[in-house]
Amino acid sequence: MADHRHEAGEVMLSYRYMTMVMEGSRIGTDPIADADIVSPNGGFMITPTRMPMSMHVFGAMFAPSDRITFMAMLPFVSSSMDHITRAGGSFTTESGGMGDIKLGAMIGLADWANQSLHLNAMVGLPTGSIEEMDVLPISQGMEVQLPYPMQIGSGTLDLRPGPPGWARPATGPGVPRGAP
Repeated sequence: MADHRHEAGEVMLSYRYMTMVMEGSRIGTDPIADADIVSPNGGFMITPTRMPMSMHVFGAMFAPSDRITFMAMLPFVSSSMDHITRAGGSFTTESGGMGDIKLGAMIGLADWANQSLHLNAMVGLPTGSIEEMDVLPISQGMEVQLPYPMQIGSGTLDLRPGPPGWARPATGPGVPRGAP
């Protein structure tokens, strides 16, 4: 989203869908089998095996001037995590909801005939939950707080500076800079 600026007065609304799946464990850079983790020598009673995550992100951009474009992103996150236990069982935990809102600006530093240079500056607001709960096999039917990877927020105010961005401005009104 921070790859182009807009001309004064322009507004852009966007929707993005992202998905990813994380699998497997490592010790340093070496893979380790799930069965080895939950073996008596592995030292753990439970290990995650797979974590699919999807995110719907609603975005808005507004340019009060040709030099500055403001941005906002509102994510809705859904995660699940599959686990196996030393006793041979398996279970899945789930969490979902609104994630951390991100606000920012792109500030134009220079414009040339076919290119522009801008600075990206963003902040992540801790609006996503860090208290997601679910029932585990060992929780005797009661909900317990899920570990950090299953939380949908960071719990912190995050400064997210970005490297300067290059864009090739398009010509004509209503065309965002960097558009093909």
